Amino acid sequence: MKIVLQIAIVFGICWIGNILSSVLPIPFPASVISMILLFVLLLIRVIKVEHIKQKAEFMMKNMAIFFIPAGVGIIDNYGYVKGSILPLLTICLVSTILTFAATAYTIKGVLWIQNQWKKGKKV
Repeated sequence: MKIVLQIAIVFGICWIGNILSSVLPIPFPASVISMILLFVLLLIRVIKVEHIKQKAEFMMKNMAIFFIPAGVGIIDNYGYVKGSILPLLTICLVSTILTFAATAYTIKGVLWIQNQWKKGKKV
């Protein structure tokens, strides 16, 4: 029964995000609004991590399942995409390399800042 309540909490937040997205005068993704709303609710402790922990862990372990519809959509629309395969693959490769580099340098910077704080130096 606990997992059903956790699913209800997550879907309820998603539902509120959809409502807010439809009400806003500018187009804004409901999923982003829902994530921001969940973050704020966790931050102000209206929702505790324990309230959604099992559901979140399940979703993280099974994340690959959520990419299946996107893959099927690409295969289904292959006729539209086949002329652009090389540019799309190039964009994927370049953006992956840039993401890895940005992540690596961010971690390196954060570790440097943490070491400075441990040494007693203010950054």
